[in-house]
Amino acid sequence: MCAEAKPPCLVAASANFSVRDRLSTNPFCDKERTTMRYLTAVLVGLGGMFLAVSHAAAQPPAGAGQPAVLRALDLDRNGVISAEELNKAADSLRKLDANGDGELAVVELLGARRRGPGAQPANTSGVNTLEKAPLPKDDFEQRVLGVLKDMDENQRAGNMNVPLNDGRFLRLLVEAIDAKNVVEIGTSNGFSGTWMALALKRTGGKLTTFEIDHGRAELARKNFARAGVSDIITLIEGDAHEEVTKLKGPIDLVFIDADKPGYPDYLTKLLPLVRPGGLIVGHNMNRPSPDPKYVEMITTNPDLETLFFHMNDAGIAVSLKKR
Repeated sequence: MCAEAKPPCLVAASANFSVRDRLSTNPFCDKERTTMRYLTAVLVGLGGMFLAVSHAAAQPPAGAGQPAVLRALDLDRNGVISAEELNKAADSLRKLDANGDGELAVVELLGARRRGPGAQPANTSGVNTLEKAPLPKDDFEQRVLGVLKDMDENQRAGNMNVPLNDGRFLRLLVEAIDAKNVVEIGTSNGFSGTWMALALKRTGGKLTTFEIDHGRAELARKNFARAGVSDIITLIEGDAHEEVTKLKGPIDLVFIDADKPGYPDYLTKLLPLVRPGGLIVGHNMNRPSPDPKYVEMITTNPDLETLFFHMNDAGIAVSLKKR
């Protein structure tokens, strides 16, 4: 029987192919044989991207100028990926998952490349290596961060949570604008909502969050209770397209992370309720692909100023409603 492992999801793209599959640890499984074919395609595609570099250098050292995925797989640095190294590919690829989201994006596959012989590698991966784990200010924050850590490690599968740094970013935005009234479309298990509630406990604000799936809503309620933030959160079950029409302003910040084709409708209904100086935050501006109409709406409206963040990952659009 084939034993299923949980290595990163391989995501790579070139002009001619797109690969997304999971690796198995059993070399005799049909699934792994298929994955090895996919992996070969990835290596060929990435190798082509660096063909010019290889020809430009006269016999460079093994690994020099190569993308991170090739350096990770070539364990003995002899310039050849052996059968033994292929069998260890899953473990090798896990080490490239810099942001810990269980996937390998192109920027992680390419990684840092050396500027010259003996030079320190430049960080061209798009992954921020300067940030540290959040530090609790007091016992309350330590409690919330502990629950968030547990959710991140044990509840991420199937719940479509935002990446860890996106959660931290939401907390920063909410607290920075001293938000009192925050609306979230797409509660899931409460991961992003708990990050925002951490800030709202400081600002004296409240969160109204919408979830259409009963199972996720129940899990979110339990997580909010564990974190000690239930008293400032109203979770509404149902179709947010209908339920948001019952809201009243002014709203300080709206976070949209639900059905992607529904983003334009959410924006149309909620923008009039957002106060001048308030923010509309849209998630998944990079992957999965955002609704083009929503992107057009937030980038061509003269009443909004929009910037995009974390575009090496899921991607976030932050739109300021001008005063």
